This record gives sequence, C-alpha cells and structure tokens, in this order.
Amino acid sequence: MLERKNKKNTAVRKRMSLLTGLALLTGLMTSGGCMDAAIGSDSLLRPPRATGDKAAIQDIIVNEAGGSYTLKYPQKGENRSAIILRNEGTDHEYALALYSTEKDAKLNMSIIAYQADKKEWKCIGTYTNTGSGVDRVMFYDINGDKNEEVIIGWTSYNAAQKSLTAYSLRTDEVYEMSIDQTYDELVISDITADNSDDIVLLSLSTQDTASTATLLQYSEQDKRPVGTYSMELDSEVIAFSNILVGGVVGTANQKAKESNAPVKRGVIIDGKRNDNTFCTQMVYFDAEKDELTDPVNPASVRSGTEKYINPTLRSEAVFSRDINDDGIVEIPVVSQMNAAVDENGASVCNQVAWSRYNTDERKLTVSLYTVMNMKDGYYFIMPPRWNGKVTARSNADTREMTFYLWNSKTASRGDQLLTIYRFTEQQWSEEKQEDYIHLNVYAENSKAVFAAKIFKTNADDKLNLSPEEVQRSVMAI
Repeated sequence: MLERKNKKNTAVRKRMSLLTGLALLTGLMTSGGCMDAAIGSDSLLRPPRATGDKAAIQDIIVNEAGGSYTLKYPQKGENRSAIILRNEGTDHEYALALYSTEKDAKLNMSIIAYQADKKEWKCIGTYTNTGSGVDRVMFYDINGDKNEEVIIGWTSYNAAQKSLTAYSLRTDEVYEMSIDQTYDELVISDITADNSDDIVLLSLSTQDTASTATLLQYSEQDKRPVGTYSMELDSEVIAFSNILVGGVVGTANQKAKESNAPVKRGVIIDGKRNDNTFCTQMVYFDAEKDELTDPVNPASVRSGTEKYINPTLRSEAVFSRDINDDGIVEIPVVSQMNAAVDENGASVCNQVAWSRYNTDERKLTVSLYTVMNMKDGYYFIMPPRWNGKVTARSNADTREMTFYLWNSKTASRGDQLLTIYRFTEQQWSEEKQEDYIHLNVYAENSKAVFAAKIFKTNADDKLNLSPEEVQRSVMAI
C-alpha cells in the first residue's frame, strides 16, 4: 500500500512539475517585459517542444486554439498564472488555461481534466469572451454543491467596469453560470450564512447610474442566480480604497475567537470621496428583512429631510481593520482631540474610535481608542482611563508625538505624560539611550528607531504610565 501511494505521489509531483514547465516554456517573453507569450509566432521566441504530460496539455491547447496562441495572465488576485493546476492528486484534478488566438481578438478559457483511469488529459470545455484581458481568477463554491466553481473577471478596452463569468464543473463536463452584472470591485464570501459563497459586486457611480452593491446567490440546480439583492452606496465615492470581509456581532463585548455564537458577516468598504475625504460603508444581509442594508449608514436616515453626515467621514486615510485581533473588523471613527480655541490645529492629533457594529443595539460601539501617526507608521493605544482626560500633539519637524493632561475646566493643556520619538540610526547612536524606553516597533522599509520617555504627573496619579504599558501600547501600522 505504501509503495502504491508513493508511486501515486511521485506521479502527481511529475504532473505538477511538467505543468509548471509548460507554463514556463509557453511564458517565454520578448524583450520589453510583455506579460503575454505566443506559441508558434514568428515575432516571438519559440520554446522547445514539450514532452510527457505537458506535451499533452500543450497539444490540447493548440488543438482548441486552432494553431498559434498567446497566453493571457490575470492582473489581480492570488492566481496570476495563465495555466493553473487545481485539485492535484484527486479525482477532480484539472488545468485551467487562458489564452487568445491569432484567428480573432477573443479570449479563451479551456478546462482540461486529468482522467486517472485512462491516464490522460482531456479538454472538457472551452469558452470564449470578448474582453481584452483577464482581471482575476477565483475558485469558490457558489452553488453549494461542495465543489469549487471557476469565477473569472474580464477587462475590456471599451469599458471601465469588468464583466464576470462562472463555470461549474462536473466529472466530464462544464456548464456556464449566467452573470449579467458588471463590477469595479468584487468580494466572494458567505454573507447570507447559507453554507455557500455569495458574489458581491461593487460598482462606482456613472452619469447614468448610482453606486451599488449587488449580491448574487446560486443553487446547485440553477444556472442563473436564485437571489439577487442590491443596495445603493455613497455616490460621492470615486475609488474603493480598502475592501474586506469581517464579522459583526450581537453584543458589544463578544469576541469571535472566544465565542461559540455564529459570527454574522458583512463586507466593509473604505472609499475615497471626490472631496479627498474617506468614509466607510457596510454591505450586510438582513435575514429577517431578506435584504441588503448598510446598518452603519441606513438608507432611512440618508434619505431624510435633514442633511445626513456619515459618522465615519474623515480626512485621514485610516482604513478598517481588526485592530484588537479578536476576529471582528472595526471601523475607524476619527475626531480631533481636545484643543484650545486659539491653538494651532495643525499640531493637534486626531483620535480614532475603532468601532464595531452591534447588531443587538443597532449602533456602533467603541472597542478601543488610538492616536495614529501616519507619517511615521505607528499608533498608540489609549488606556481607557485616559479617555477625555488626555490630549496629544505632534511635531512634524522633530518627529515627536506628546501626550498631555487636559483640563476641561480651563480648556487647556496640563502636565506632559508621554513623548514618543522617531530617530534615524545616526541620531539614536548619539542619544543617551538609557534615558529612553526602546520600543519594539519596526516601520516597514525603514531603519528608524522608536523610543519613548515617561513623565510623571502629580495632578492625577491614575493617569501615569508604566514602561511595560507603553511598550504594549505602541504598535506599527
């Protein structure tokens, strides 16, 4: 049994190596860095003749193409190869090939399955597309049959938005699943909690259409969507800056990593608006109402008679993230820290209230507060006892950020509590280092050194910090 298993594994490794060799051979490029490579074209370098399994796959592609072809490489996503091997070593092993031909300008997608009983590769489906390039290739179970479907995004010279096609695989056949909508960005995840993945298409506004999010549901029996849900997004958004899928929870203190309760999921979208501000919207499926909604910015509020201001509107490019690593994504709500009326606002730091949507209370609840130093690449986690009692200032010239007591009665700064410094390596070598707390913060692509000094206050002993607390509170962005 062990010998047979080892032979099978060796065969699988050979097929993977051969297929990789095929992609490399057919991917030889001309000078100038072109991302596509042609087989049999006099204008391009001809690779050596392939052998073994890769020769069989190459022959199938040549046969499907009717001669010479050019490999097409996805521009985005995890799968960037023009020939992708899936499910290696299983009964559903197959190769996906993306290419164009010299006969016309259409793009082609061929699925070539390995038939273990016959020990040969066979094309089980070839489809054409009128697009000009491949945006991305993804593999998800969108119809609930426990097998992955192939989802391909296509770009076009004549349209800013991309089109999408999906293909469901059977043992010896493929069928196309209809997708009529286009997109600027997309997310695939189980948003409706039905144990199959949903397609969420995000589109920016045009002169004729509003910005929208559209969710598509499929079933095992149907080639067309069995459910289509849409909602309007903020039409002032001109670009999607950050998109991720995360949980929203039923109570303010519930942690996804420690709770057995199911975590409700939503798509969180940070967008850049035409006035260079940023905002966040959530695409959330309300099962009770059977509709998509944005609970953070509900349509009922946005359509009111009074001018609506998104609570997440901000001038800084701070994006949603799981800030406390508890499995739930927090949304940044930014506000300026306390300052005197006549104070120079340029040096006053902003405070970020990292907030999650509470489905029980139907509102944003704060997980923690931070002060972000975007220029130097770190943030400081505010101790809860500091809330409303401390303010901060930054000095762009000296690369320092300093925290002070805030006197609410006199609306003025009080004692200095903490200063965080950014040094170059040369500056740090010239400092009296024992006077500082050397922070374990490392900015990406930088050799900067971060350090801090604690200053004691007698005004309120509870607000003083320990070196250990400072070390835990300063984090790289």
